[in-house]
Amino acid sequence: GASEETADTAYTKTADGVTVTLSEVYSNSQALNIALVLKSQEPFPDTFLNQDGKPQISLLMSEEYSYNPSLLHDNVYLDGQFLDEYTYAGVMRFDLNDTNTDDSQYVEAVEEAQAAGEETAELDSSTLTKTVEIPETYSVKLKIDRIIGELADREVRDIGMTQEELEAMPDEEYYAFRDALEEEDPSWYEYPNSHENYWFDGPWEFEVEVSQNAEDTVTVEGGVNEEGLGVEKLVKTPYEITVYPLVSETEEEGASADTDCIPVILDADGMLMSTGSGGSANTVAIGDHDVSRVEVYLFEESKWLDEIKGYWWDSEEPKKEGTLEDGRTFKELCDETSVFHETVTIPVQ
Repeated sequence: GASEETADTAYTKTADGVTVTLSEVYSNSQALNIALVLKSQEPFPDTFLNQDGKPQISLLMSEEYSYNPSLLHDNVYLDGQFLDEYTYAGVMRFDLNDTNTDDSQYVEAVEEAQAAGEETAELDSSTLTKTVEIPETYSVKLKIDRIIGELADREVRDIGMTQEELEAMPDEEYYAFRDALEEEDPSWYEYPNSHENYWFDGPWEFEVEVSQNAEDTVTVEGGVNEEGLGVEKLVKTPYEITVYPLVSETEEEGASADTDCIPVILDADGMLMSTGSGGSANTVAIGDHDVSRVEVYLFEESKWLDEIKGYWWDSEEPKKEGTLEDGRTFKELCDETSVFHETVTIPVQ
């Protein structure tokens, strides 16, 4: 049953009725991915599903990398699913490009200045901040302070105003009204808060040994169209796919912002792949997608954001069945509206 006691081990820790188990660690030169399982003694509350249909759960935590004396603080959104009402399995992702800045000297200088009552604005963060090399093997101490879920049935505060009335208010009046609401009940302005969230208090602490792995990485060369738009390469790890778009010569010489291209990937079933937890627009999370073949598109940024993306989120049904109002599939819409499209078959290792 769910109430079995779990003894703590190096990769399993229990606090506040929840056992956190780290099940897999994977790192390449870009990112550290850690798969984990959360097992609760009581059923998890009904959890709000985000745009990708995944439970909105995050970890309030800190990380300490062996190559960097700075302590990093994060709210890491998990990418995963409930296996049953007691069990959640997901992946947390850390962008290693965010871990190679050592600002400990700057932090120290600020604290000294504050203690002496001096101005901190004079301190130059750029000269007191160093870039550190990320080694092939390293260790990281993880301290999860809190597991936070967003409630599916969130309480709505009655403020005696409609959204339209709020928007019509002059700025000064709006800020005064908002301050009065906060003073009346500060709990709504805290994160997490019991109106909108549930949470478990840790800490759950781990120390993880990591070796960068290049063997499980597959790189596929891309193509280019007549306009010079295309994909230099596509890189797949066990957890994610990164697209490296090519930009035409003319664009690099200062073309208008409208020609900025945004990469979009559909899986083998024609389902849109999302950027996962904390990835850039060029990196999508694999999760349970079939990625034996992917459709890679480049869209003009404004067209994707203002027009096409909305078609995906507006419909509840899977888009591969042809559920756009005019009977097209989402893939057909992308085929017709993108500025570049290539089907990429990813070899199985």
